[in-house]
Amino acid sequence: MEFDKIATYPMERDDWLKTLLIGGVLLLLGALVVPLFVVYGYLVRTIRESIAGEPKPPAFDGWGELLVDGVQAWIVSLVYLIVPLIVAVVTVGGSIAAIATGSEAGAAAGAGGLFVGLTLSALLSIAFGYLAVVALVNFAKEGS
Repeated sequence: MEFDKIATYPMERDDWLKTLLIGGVLLLLGALVVPLFVVYGYLVRTIRESIAGEPKPPAFDGWGELLVDGVQAWIVSLVYLIVPLIVAVVTVGGSIAAIATGSEAGAAAGAGGLFVGLTLSALLSIAFGYLAVVALVNFAKEGS
């Protein structure tokens, strides 16, 4: 696919500015979590319609459907990213506990563990993140 088509895809709709503003506001409100589910749902809808050959991006409508699809997509992502999350929690938690002992040996072990844990978590996130994207595309295609 040509880069200019990819770059201009979001502007293929007549009301592209409205779609961009809605998506932007929802992302800004992401700390409230529910708006992010709607954005995830829009992502699923966009993938679904692109697979079906629709040349234009979808509109932000059918908010209930977007929310349901978004929650399902988030669960799919969480399932695929649970391993890196567990590794991060265990290694960071253990490192903080080691640092909290107050000893120099504990601080050194904690700092080393923190570095190794975060590096391992990042590498696992890349690998499992790739699988999560594949799973999201399959979810959008199959609907389950």
